[in-house]
Amino acid sequence: MVLIRPINKNRFQMTFRRPLMLCLIIAFSASALTAEEPLRPAFLPEKLEDAKGKKMDSSSLAGKYIGLYFSASWCAPCRAFTPLLKQFRDDHLDNGFEVVLVNFDKSNTDKRRYIRDSGMEWPSVEGARRKASKNLAETYQVQGYPTLIILDPHGNVVTDRGVDAITYEPETAFGQWIKFETPDA
Repeated sequence: MVLIRPINKNRFQMTFRRPLMLCLIIAFSASALTAEEPLRPAFLPEKLEDAKGKKMDSSSLAGKYIGLYFSASWCAPCRAFTPLLKQFRDDHLDNGFEVVLVNFDKSNTDKRRYIRDSGMEWPSVEGARRKASKNLAETYQVQGYPTLIILDPHGNVVTDRGVDAITYEPETAFGQWIKFETPDA
């Protein structure tokens, strides 16, 4: 008489199912890592708003020097500095420089009006006085407005004195920032 041994389902799962799942996970992970989508700068929220208020992906800023501009419409020094920043940004846009507004107005309506009236054409953190804006201000230890934090393409702080650099040395500021760039770790 031949005895047929029943299949132990637990042993089958351990022997074949887990390795199969592991192979599938590795395969899908590898394909996701090799996708040619640009990575978003890690210090920015995933979604930003363009100058017209439409949502945009922050990955479009990957590889650029970023000026985080902490500002508000009620701030007179901010309103005085914004035209200088606009000119500087326009002059260096083709060199890989972009500004991101981190706004602290009381409402989104005030923010939209400030962007329109100042002629800002750069992206902004969504909303006004939102958690993402407050987190950025805390991360970069912003003490007042206007503040312009310059970050290299790897997210390293080049200077927290961007306002002074653009106000007093606009011809040489960008060249100095490029010299600062640190190699990607």
